[in-house]
Amino acid sequence: MAIMSFTFGVWLVAGGGIFGTAPKEPSVPKTLLGGLFMAQSWQPLAFLTNNLTLLSQMAIPLILITLRVAVAKLHPGQFAQANALAFIKMIICSAAGWAVGRYFDLEPIAFAILILQ
Repeated sequence: MAIMSFTFGVWLVAGGGIFGTAPKEPSVPKTLLGGLFMAQSWQPLAFLTNNLTLLSQMAIPLILITLRVAVAKLHPGQFAQANALAFIKMIICSAAGWAVGRYFDLEPIAFAILILQ
């Protein structure tokens, strides 16, 4: 999901034409490296894990600050479009979660969690 968001998502939000720059987003190689670590069952060093844990705890406050800045830049004429796009995204993502859950025949609780995510 992270790779999709930081490649196609960046391209989509930018209005196209910059697909070559989307893979240069820092989250893409980090996500691929994390996938490699998981696939190989590698464990990072303890001090690195501790530092990453502390940094990740800063993520939510930083996201909230970024959200506040983004909301402050909105103009009233954009709310209808934003609401429509958010609704469309909710429908598409729920349908994708439903399809994947049915394909893998998930338990009811796991199925519900997947659709909510």
